[in-house]
Amino acid sequence: MNQLRSILTSSFLLLTLFFSVLHLSAEETIVSGWDIFDGTTITGSEFNFPSGAQSWAGFAAQDSTPSWKPFSFASEGSLTVTAAVPSGGTATLRFRFERLAYNANGGGAADTLPKANFSGNDYVDVVFTGSTEQEQTVTIPVQGTNTFSSFLMYIVERDVPVNVTEVKVIDDDVVPTSNYVPGQASTTVVNPTEWNTFNGTTNTDGLLEFPSAAASYAAFASIAPESTPFTFNGDGTVSFDASVPSGGNATVYFKFEANPWPNNSPYITTADVAVSGATTQTYTVAVPSSASYNYQTYNSFLLYIRERDVAVQIGDVTVTDDAYAIPEQPENGVRFVFQDVSAPRDSISLEMPWVEVNSTTPTQYSVSIPAYNGEYSANNPALTADVVFKNMLLYIAKRGQAVTVKDVEVVVGSNNYGGTGDNTLFFGNTFGGSDVNEDTNTYYTADTSSVESWAGFAVTGDPFGVDGTPMNQQVTVNFVAALSSENFADPPEYDGETAFGTDGTIDTSVDTAAGTTEDPLRWSAYVTWYNLNEDETKGSRVNGTDWGHLEDLPATWSDVGGESILTLKPNTQSFTAWSDPGATDGKYYLEQTLKIEGTYPNVEESLSSSLLGKTVNFAGTVNSYDLHAKYKVTAFIRCIDTAIVDADPIIAQDFAVLDATTGDFALSLDIPSGDTYLPSIGFLLEGRNANPDVPRGEIQIKDIVANFTDIGHVTDGNFTKTHLSSHTNYWSLASGTIAQFNNDGGVGAVKGQVGIYNAEGGTRGAAHIVSNSSAPENLSEFNMEAGSIYNLSFYMNRALGTDMGVAQFTFYDANGSVISSEPSDTSDIHAGSDNSWTQYSQTINVPNNATQATLKLYGGGSNSYIYFDEVALSFVSSGNTFSNWAANNGLTGADAAFNADPDNDGIPNGLENFLGTQPNSQSSGMSNIAYSTGNLSMQHSKNSNVSSDVSADYLWSTDLSTWNDSGATVNGTTVTITPQDDTPSAGTTTATAAVSGTDTDSVFIKVSVSNE
Repeated sequence: MNQLRSILTSSFLLLTLFFSVLHLSAEETIVSGWDIFDGTTITGSEFNFPSGAQSWAGFAAQDSTPSWKPFSFASEGSLTVTAAVPSGGTATLRFRFERLAYNANGGGAADTLPKANFSGNDYVDVVFTGSTEQEQTVTIPVQGTNTFSSFLMYIVERDVPVNVTEVKVIDDDVVPTSNYVPGQASTTVVNPTEWNTFNGTTNTDGLLEFPSAAASYAAFASIAPESTPFTFNGDGTVSFDASVPSGGNATVYFKFEANPWPNNSPYITTADVAVSGATTQTYTVAVPSSASYNYQTYNSFLLYIRERDVAVQIGDVTVTDDAYAIPEQPENGVRFVFQDVSAPRDSISLEMPWVEVNSTTPTQYSVSIPAYNGEYSANNPALTADVVFKNMLLYIAKRGQAVTVKDVEVVVGSNNYGGTGDNTLFFGNTFGGSDVNEDTNTYYTADTSSVESWAGFAVTGDPFGVDGTPMNQQVTVNFVAALSSENFADPPEYDGETAFGTDGTIDTSVDTAAGTTEDPLRWSAYVTWYNLNEDETKGSRVNGTDWGHLEDLPATWSDVGGESILTLKPNTQSFTAWSDPGATDGKYYLEQTLKIEGTYPNVEESLSSSLLGKTVNFAGTVNSYDLHAKYKVTAFIRCIDTAIVDADPIIAQDFAVLDATTGDFALSLDIPSGDTYLPSIGFLLEGRNANPDVPRGEIQIKDIVANFTDIGHVTDGNFTKTHLSSHTNYWSLASGTIAQFNNDGGVGAVKGQVGIYNAEGGTRGAAHIVSNSSAPENLSEFNMEAGSIYNLSFYMNRALGTDMGVAQFTFYDANGSVISSEPSDTSDIHAGSDNSWTQYSQTINVPNNATQATLKLYGGGSNSYIYFDEVALSFVSSGNTFSNWAANNGLTGADAAFNADPDNDGIPNGLENFLGTQPNSQSSGMSNIAYSTGNLSMQHSKNSNVSSDVSADYLWSTDLSTWNDSGATVNGTTVTITPQDDTPSAGTTTATAAVSGTDTDSVFIKVSVSNE
């Protein structure tokens, strides 16, 4: 094989391709869709494993119709994947088949679940290289009698998006017969080895133990494939064989949960069972009916041992339930839910069955559920049949269809609540984006993405009295309902982009639109509800929802003396329904956010906000403040990453806490760019929800302005941070300099400026301020690169004197030595007039060997006062050209030509520039050549800073005469060459040629560079 020697020299290797075909006659499943988990993203068909995601983040195959669950491989199967890497690089797709999904194994024992075995690994990798779509098939070995109801896909490399077009699985479809038959009595047997351990328990062939070191909540989770779902519309039983080999005593009990933790409520716990002696005995314990939870299913089955360090031998465990047939939700209908507290979606719920409503004629309906007999057993004595219910919710089955519901009456034993006519229970507290017409008792949930999946209606007032009522007798709801043709305006699809002008303005005026699709709201609100800690601080999250009506926040505007003033107050919305009646304060901690934000990114289309990659400024003045000390108000600019799920999503922010002493505030933030980033500006008011009858004060804010500009990458270039604290945070004053940082003027929407004074007799250039407290900063802090050209712009205003100031960059090398200053002469006088802001610009050439810089702002000459504002940098062009590279390497005359080879190493200058080798000392850029079936790769060094006018192409040939572009097809043969930089190490590029189509005896590849 030849060494890479010039732009026309090639590295080549004979490739022989082998093709095989797998023939199977079995069940074929094409995955219909994927769910993301723990930080991955899907945009169309593009899958990504971003840097912010958890290490275990991936994609879970959605079930389809008919269901593919479970897969089985009593004989060999196959996995076929069609994918491509848009960047042209390499990505590894990793696939795993699991017995059950992670949350179905007791909250954290996924690694002990049976997984498909691939030659000792519990996964199989499929590697894709290049942007051309490929189809690859791998064999799934025989997996015995194991079945797999969880199918996961991962991307091994972070931040390498992969287009996954199709994933197909062929299995033998041998599914074990389940004992579960909907609508009939059911018996499920769990074998001794089918108990997963979690949080410290142990299982040795059915010998179960709860060690001292285990967590207090440690137990055993059933993994029997036919064990779920259970239903107990009537009483059930658990029978099991057990003994205590030590001859002692132990206590066990069982728990049936709606779903594995954390979504495990409601649940049923059996009574304790005393197991005694070393002789195996059969024990039986009743499972109390959950009829109060009509149609409830239980998908998690747990076993607990109360005593620590007492091993219990467990034999077969047999569960008898009624396998009740669960009725489907009707196309049109309503459902009522009772709750023990006054906040939607909280702990204990009694759910009525759906009632089908299919006529526009008002019809009388009646629906009942059995008495609530205590969801929990004696193991949870605090939660028994004595629980009282205070709240009642209404849900509508079909979105986009209004339903009139009136004459609502609840009958509990001999007690009646509500009634007909004006006595009807009215569900006026909407949540999740629902809507109601109080005059007609008509309820509506729009079929739009701006309405939450859990949207519904909460009853107004105290339907069951201040203290609520126990429902330990049969509960019946009587009501009249009909489908309605009443028109409701769908809530607006919020689009904050309408506030962002193309000229860099942000319209912060009063709620400027009616909320139509064509003219959506600019300001929006988001209220997050938290439980309240004893010290009135924020507890665990309860709920959160967008509020389309800003008066509900409440946020209102008024015109006072020609000034627009925003007033914010503590939230009083639904205080009666969601707080203890008569209380001075509410029972929840609220975060009330008023914001103008970018368009929310989504998996269907990554929408890029106008604010991304911009400097955003936000300012205003606190006009008055008399809020109670319980509350805190913050002005903010922030950017969140919507892909972050389990951590703080705020990736950049600037904020100021507002109070009676604040006066003016001004914020500035460079917003980063990213497909999942969501920027916003606004105000946050935190504290308890308030009783409308107990005044808690308000805050008034005036002169609210905001704008955005191209990121100037001059820290505090608008001089806004100086209003929050001392200017010494960033700018420092040269010896003897007098400078004033204030908000008395400035140019643009956001106030802020610095004035530099040079006294009578002062020398020009003596009075100046320096960036970063006079310490050099890395060029990256200014978004600069060595060898490039930039435009430095700034505004000046002369208040005193006869000349103007100037701005100057000073550049330093890696050793901290000064290289040069731009401009070198600070005596150059700009023209300008008094008391008038004028924009100036200067060209800045960054030296090739520069690594750091400082920025100085010089005032004028003797007896001058010059103001500066809006100092910014913008890229002009790359100074990293081939000619500059040649000059920096000491090449002159004919030796500096692109095709010249002054060191006679066979590598001309152009290729030396691309490879990062030296043009004046002999070298070789080739490091390795390798091949595998269907692929040829070569490795070479590559300059991390290739000149901007040097480009490279990879070409292929079968005869060393005719060269073809990568991806071209010639005589049926296609060769796609994909370079991947910094692989396998920094500074090395691996170029891989994938050959497909018609066989060919040989393939040659080369790299060719050109000067454009």
